[in-house]
Amino acid sequence: MQKFGQYLQNKRIGTEKQRQYYVRWMQSYIEYCNRLHNDAASQAYVDPFIIKLSASCPDWQVEQAKDAIRLYFYYKKESNPVLPRPKTGTDSIWADSIHQMVNAMRLRHLSYRTEQTYLNWMRQFYRYVKGAVPKELGTRHVTDFLTYLAVERKVSASTQNQAFCSILFFSEMCCTRKSAR
Repeated sequence: MQKFGQYLQNKRIGTEKQRQYYVRWMQSYIEYCNRLHNDAASQAYVDPFIIKLSASCPDWQVEQAKDAIRLYFYYKKESNPVLPRPKTGTDSIWADSIHQMVNAMRLRHLSYRTEQTYLNWMRQFYRYVKGAVPKELGTRHVTDFLTYLAVERKVSASTQNQAFCSILFFSEMCCTRKSAR
């Protein structure tokens, strides 16, 4: 819970007093899940907890508890992003490259939403090039992918630009990694 409180403070969510209450509400929710369901806190038990809470607490406290639980699950999701799992061969190379890309984005303090968007574009590009080795990809692959987006999927120019920026970021990250060795 200390990490959750630290997260709220770092993101400047609420006042110090509100943050303390958010942490307390999450502790209550976790105790509820452990005591009645013998399970870790999961989103499955939010509704029964809120119903139980609304029977004994004023509406503003129920809303505060909902906010705390919502913030906690967002914090858990943000602190544990789903990254591709390394497999073998080319998949492993891509997974390592994507992991490096995520680290580079976080080092540059890009927003979480930008990170997710770039990762989505990289998944689509990976599927398009059918898992070819990243360092063997050239401008022809990128041009073909952007053409595919424009002609087949009929995406707008700004969407193509977004895809291009994610591929460019990925390429720069791979080149920087190579030159560092």
